[in-house]
Amino acid sequence: MNSQKLKQEASQYLVGGVSCGWNSMKDFGATHIQKAKGSHLWDVNGKEYIDFCMGWASLFLGHNPDFYREAFEEAYEMGLGIQYETEYQIKLAKLITEVMPSAEKVRFTNTGTESTMFAIKMARTFTGKEKIIKFEGHFHGVNDYLNFSNDAYDRLGKRFENGTIEVLPGSAGIPKSMSEYIIALQYNDLESFYRIIEESDDIAGVIMEPICLASVIMFPQNNFLQKVRKACDEKGIVLIFDEVMSGFRERIGGVQAFCGVEADITTISKIMGCGFIISGIVGKEKYMNVLDPVGDCVASGTNIGRLLSVIGSYKALSYLRDHEEVYAKNNENAQYFISQISEIGKRNHVPVVAKGWGGRTVIHLGADHLDDNYENVVNTWNKDYHFKCYHKAYEKGLYGFLMPLDICPEPITITPAHSREDLDRALDIFDTILKTTQY
Repeated sequence: MNSQKLKQEASQYLVGGVSCGWNSMKDFGATHIQKAKGSHLWDVNGKEYIDFCMGWASLFLGHNPDFYREAFEEAYEMGLGIQYETEYQIKLAKLITEVMPSAEKVRFTNTGTESTMFAIKMARTFTGKEKIIKFEGHFHGVNDYLNFSNDAYDRLGKRFENGTIEVLPGSAGIPKSMSEYIIALQYNDLESFYRIIEESDDIAGVIMEPICLASVIMFPQNNFLQKVRKACDEKGIVLIFDEVMSGFRERIGGVQAFCGVEADITTISKIMGCGFIISGIVGKEKYMNVLDPVGDCVASGTNIGRLLSVIGSYKALSYLRDHEEVYAKNNENAQYFISQISEIGKRNHVPVVAKGWGGRTVIHLGADHLDDNYENVVNTWNKDYHFKCYHKAYEKGLYGFLMPLDICPEPITITPAHSREDLDRALDIFDTILKTTQY
């Protein structure tokens, strides 16, 4: 069945013709895939794409790596659907505590959305307080507690005199009262952060992407992480790092191994499973022990710790631990790609910034410099020009390349599965697009 017929049939049975809203690419809808391998996709019409979405940045080792078969065979022999305890839950948890600096105990979940939801509930349990500080532009999943002030809203929130930002919901249907428990601040704005923690005595936790990779790329400046860590210690506030996107991406220990700052609680997913459905909450024992059955904070569910996902995750992380050269290759390729994007922009007299971490790379059309705050990114983005380039990239076989969000560009994902030939092909297409698209 060709793509057009599949789209027609899908629209009869699936909301919007897709099983996940994110799979409906802007202006193109769904692309129905018949095969995927490494960094390449083939749709039902036989058209080949280089994938720069890579399972929303989860497929770090590519589509269909060899260990998938091994994981399925081992799980099938034991009982593929087992949700009860086996040796593999212990092996995976032990491995995570060995490679992640702040991980003393582990609780598995299914998705990053679940993990961040449980993490702030743990902070509230531990402190007896209710409010959570988050940073504008950081994405923490689609649970009603944290789906605020992120890329899902089509405008920036209003700025207030005390440095806080209007808390905007990332979805319809979220009770307005939920926003009362969130304080939104600008990333890297230490002055406002200090002011707010002095003014409020009801802050349970601070959650952030330590390096923001979900919606745009923003790095901590002026020892921001170290200073937030110190302030949280002084005020008895739980510090939560959302490493769903950054965990295991640039190195096995995540951002915490890179920057030397340890969170109290950390959420992980994406590369944790490399395609298997799994997530986790890790952290210092005293915070983790608020969870059932030790404490009274419930973070359990029917599908948590399913054997297949646990074995798959164990094999993926074991491979990454034992093959550091995979990271070296990917980081080298990503830096090469970023430098070439900048050169292409200069050559074609188009203002463009490329920046990234561990292969997660934003291509921002509209400026030749970006500050590490969300307001600057949004206000300098040339949305109309970006959309034109995105259209041409998709038509030329680059899947997820230059994908636009409503208010900012979505970063692409470069992985060890991408060859230098893949990257050069994408660069050639990008060069052609800029040459033929008037700025």
